[in-house]
Amino acid sequence: MAATKINEILSRGTTAERNAYTPTPSTPASGPPAVCCLWWDSDLEELYVYNFVTPGWDVVSAGGGGVPTSRNINTTAPLTGGGDLSADRTLAISDASTAAKGAVQLATSGEASATKAVTGTDSRLSDSRTPTAHATSHQAGGSDPIKLDNLAAPDDNTDLDVSTSAHGLQPKLPNDATLFMNGVGGYTAPSGVNTSAAIEIVIGNGVDVIASGVQYFYGRIPYNMTITGWELVAKESGSIVLDIWSDTYANFPPTVADTIVGAGTKPSLSGAQKNQFSNLTNWTTSLVQGRRLEINVDSIATITKAILTIYGTRSN
Repeated sequence: MAATKINEILSRGTTAERNAYTPTPSTPASGPPAVCCLWWDSDLEELYVYNFVTPGWDVVSAGGGGVPTSRNINTTAPLTGGGDLSADRTLAISDASTAAKGAVQLATSGEASATKAVTGTDSRLSDSRTPTAHATSHQAGGSDPIKLDNLAAPDDNTDLDVSTSAHGLQPKLPNDATLFMNGVGGYTAPSGVNTSAAIEIVIGNGVDVIASGVQYFYGRIPYNMTITGWELVAKESGSIVLDIWSDTYANFPPTVADTIVGAGTKPSLSGAQKNQFSNLTNWTTSLVQGRRLEINVDSIATITKAILTIYGTRSN
């Protein structure tokens, strides 16, 4: 095709013809050029504009306003479907796998699928769920052993008590020093153990008639004791009435206000050499370890020596 000059603004022709053609004026004397020169290159099917500042042709568009078919769309995994522009191309993303990147579909809330991803709003990420079995991890030798003394205190019940059919923990202590754990899981007093106790007090010298008033200070009570009765004997037949006072070391000596004897049941002899009594309903029968005893002779006749025995059971 021969070069065709349509006007000062627009021309067309081959590449060689475009390169041989120089618009006039090629460079304005001053200021910008007065005209704009365009050239349609029939070989390249491209539109060029002449640059009067740096003289030469500059391409405006290629391929008639399109991209040449020789151009390629190059893809890398997971994108597929590339190639040159000689045909239509459909780009796609391959599905993801454990070995390759790719497209991932989101699962609906609660959906279980090996090819779908859980979203941040999935209910399984926030609700209470039963943990998978992992008891062995907390056992001795496991990855997360739990010590018995690190657990919370148990309830006050017998759920974990040892029995004849199962191992367990010792039952709660009964707060009684005379009881011991037996072979069936209970607390009992050991068979054959004597828990009886007695305090023996001698009054008088056996020569002189005993005087009335405070006649005997007993030392420290050696153990806790529950009084169940008393027994009184004398060297000779006669009459005597005794009172028993008890108080702490801090309050020593005891006084009549500290009596442990019930009215009408004081240890006594009346024209006799012996007497005993066990109906202690009105007595303070509990003797506390460490307290002191004092014997007061309320009245006396004839007797030069008497022995008072206070008996009962000990608890420690």
